[in-house]
Amino acid sequence: MQRSRRNNAPVRPYRRPSPVADVLVALAFSAITMAVVFFVVSTLDHSGAAERELARLFAASLLLTGIFLAAIGLGIRDRERTTLDYFIYACFVGLFVGILDAFAFLSGQLWAIPLPLIVLVALFDPFRRRIERMAAPGRKTG
Repeated sequence: MQRSRRNNAPVRPYRRPSPVADVLVALAFSAITMAVVFFVVSTLDHSGAAERELARLFAASLLLTGIFLAAIGLGIRDRERTTLDYFIYACFVGLFVGILDAFAFLSGQLWAIPLPLIVLVALFDPFRRRIERMAAPGRKTG
């Protein structure tokens, strides 16, 4: 049986930062990645003008969504997250989700579009610490 520790800490004990900012940054990079993929595909595909214009309009809306989500995510970050390198993990998760979503959308597998969003679970603390320890075994996290 594990005994609880006495809290001899200062008046305000340490609270773990909320993953909301990480999720917003990951969704932002997912939208930006999808925008880039759709823009490139619409530029290289010469099938029809209407489809090309709609794809570019969709890419532009995804880009704006991504920029605003990133701004909100960076705006609500906690005091402990003073450097942007903390968000690199969330950016890579967002890139991965964006690539998977874009290719699910382009391949016509519309039922599979929500599935890559399950990867966002990796942003929460238990998963994040485990993955960061695997990536940098010598560095202590959290």
